[in-house]
Amino acid sequence: MKSHATFRSGASVRMTREEIVLPGLVMFGMHRYSTANTPIPEHTHQGAIEICYLSSGRQIIEVNDECYEMRGNDVLITPPGAPHSSSDQPAEKCALYYLTIEQKPPLLGFDPMDAKDILKALRTSERVCFQGYPRMKTLLDDACAALIDHVPFYRSVIMNRFMEFILDVVAAGNNREQNPVSAAVSHAMRYIDEHRDEAIDTADIAAAAGVSVPQIKRLFSAEVGIPPKEFILRRKIDRAKEMLAARHTAVTDIALALGFSSSQHFATIFKRYAGITPVDFRAQQKKKI
Repeated sequence: MKSHATFRSGASVRMTREEIVLPGLVMFGMHRYSTANTPIPEHTHQGAIEICYLSSGRQIIEVNDECYEMRGNDVLITPPGAPHSSSDQPAEKCALYYLTIEQKPPLLGFDPMDAKDILKALRTSERVCFQGYPRMKTLLDDACAALIDHVPFYRSVIMNRFMEFILDVVAAGNNREQNPVSAAVSHAMRYIDEHRDEAIDTADIAAAAGVSVPQIKRLFSAEVGIPPKEFILRRKIDRAKEMLAARHTAVTDIALALGFSSSQHFATIFKRYAGITPVDFRAQQKKKI
């Protein structure tokens, strides 16, 4: 089955074991946030393992008091009973899938002995957050499409895609040769960090990386999970947070210093990624002092 599913910004898909009976399945869902949302509250899954896959964007997830920054194409495994949340960070602009499964067999259509070994590998994984495989998005989109459209034999289609996804997660978790970003992307990131107080665009970072604009767009999407323009904005907002928290500089002056055309444009972009306005963020930081 070739997936033709497209999910609009702000779309969500969610199913529980009561809605579709598959061995070992607790819950599956997908959130596609077009703007930042309220933080993910701390919660646990007793007796169950949660696997998160971020196909695009960025998200901070705290597991057992340790924070992990997920980027596009990253996987994060939460073991049974482990408290996890987005800490005090908003649910960011991103596309996030999650699959929760029982920690003991049976597991979907796996052979009982294989299921036991797979679940043990997931429960005891030394790596909590790691790089996944691009085809994971296709597998999970297929499952979403089968669920929404109720294609023929949709339960079998969903179970098959989940089994392939889980096998990929185990393989990726065991892959110690995680691919770092390419030299071109590394040069582009360094250029952005060195010039984030300026008005920069995709052509600037492509030139700094020594590649064409189409090439740098393709590389960022494949390696970082977001387009270069969005990466630039995220870095600027990170810098804005530092300036709002550490200085008494007026919001308008911060906006202009970071290359935004106006304070209104800056406030709109800031709220998209931070979930609150710059003024509210500054007030929030003052309360922490």
